[in-house]
Amino acid sequence: MEAYPVFRIALEIFSILDHGLYIQLQNCYYWVMGQLILILICLGTALLSSSLVFFFVFPSLTGIKLTGPKIIGGLIFAPLQGVVTVIAFGIALYFSTVISIFTALGGGVAAVPMIFTLSLGFTAAILFLANLALISFYKSLGIIEINAKYAATKAILILMVSQVISCVAVTFGAAPFVKFDNNFTPFEPSYSFIDTKGNVAIDEKFSSASPFKNGIAEVQTRGRESYKKYIDRTGKTVAAPKEEKPKRKNTFDDDPALYESKGPRSLDPDFVIETQVFQCIPFSEGLALARKKWTTDWGFVDPDFQFKIAPKFSDARHFKDGLAAVCVDSVFETESLWGFIDKSGNYVIPPKFISAECFSDGLSLVCILERSGKNKKYAYGYIDKTGKFVIKPKYVEASSFSEGLAVVRQ
Repeated sequence: MEAYPVFRIALEIFSILDHGLYIQLQNCYYWVMGQLILILICLGTALLSSSLVFFFVFPSLTGIKLTGPKIIGGLIFAPLQGVVTVIAFGIALYFSTVISIFTALGGGVAAVPMIFTLSLGFTAAILFLANLALISFYKSLGIIEINAKYAATKAILILMVSQVISCVAVTFGAAPFVKFDNNFTPFEPSYSFIDTKGNVAIDEKFSSASPFKNGIAEVQTRGRESYKKYIDRTGKTVAAPKEEKPKRKNTFDDDPALYESKGPRSLDPDFVIETQVFQCIPFSEGLALARKKWTTDWGFVDPDFQFKIAPKFSDARHFKDGLAAVCVDSVFETESLWGFIDKSGNYVIPPKFISAECFSDGLSLVCILERSGKNKKYAYGYIDKTGKFVIKPKYVEASSFSEGLAVVRQ
């Protein structure tokens, strides 16, 4: 669903001034447009059903008679009935939303059957009272003549049933042809998978997702019936993998990635391998990240446990594809900065990122700080081995590439 030109220009301006605000506005726009489509569908359906009831059902009811020009009466009757129906549904939706919010604030979860029952009853009450007022209004205009007891009540009930059934039927029938996210709210995280060119590879939105391993990823579906499942690289649901997640043995045979995290510090001294002299993690490409006990800076040692790259980094990651991400404390910045060095200890990419991950599939996940006045926010993107952004920093959250795909949220 593309934005209208004027709105697109406004979004681009906000993108320049404040990228985070741009993303929120864009998400809210798509959500609002989805709701407007539903309203238009209900309004059109209500207009059609009201017209059919007016011209074909009312004349057959005992005690009700159409007076005056039927065409003029229908032109007045149908729009008013359609608007009343949509307003009633809108109030009921608002009512159910308020119930859910206040229940959640109270620490509980509102039962779906309870919300549905209350909303349906609220909608019926509003429709009945509004239609009663409209029937009286039509009678005063001389459009309808009522001569029997309970004839007005019968007419109102027929209108209510026809409008509710037709609106629900048409909404569900139109759903496969209307491309918007029914489960989206501006406040709910939404994760998807991209390829190494930045294109969306699996466009289904998930509330959580993990990187691919052995062709399978664990994801959490979104919506009312949320549940965990496993998917393959095409997005199809598959059986859960049998192999367990790798565990650290605290030996040099471990995968060094098991010792690193995406927290404020990638290395936790409480979980590294201890020797008589060093704290270190397993070797990778002939070098191991290490530091002497009772010191703070990290360097890289060779298999003889001699420093090949001097310990001068506040944080670092293991070597991958000939490069290692290292962190240095900045004198002028409040945040430490990450760059990449080669096996000689020389900078290939100077420290300029807020965070950086090991290279995978030829790309590294990095984070930059975007400032707009007093506001600042973090954006994730992917660089190649020259430090050039291959995928621009536009994600709120992201993971490193694994088997050609990465999890992102924007």
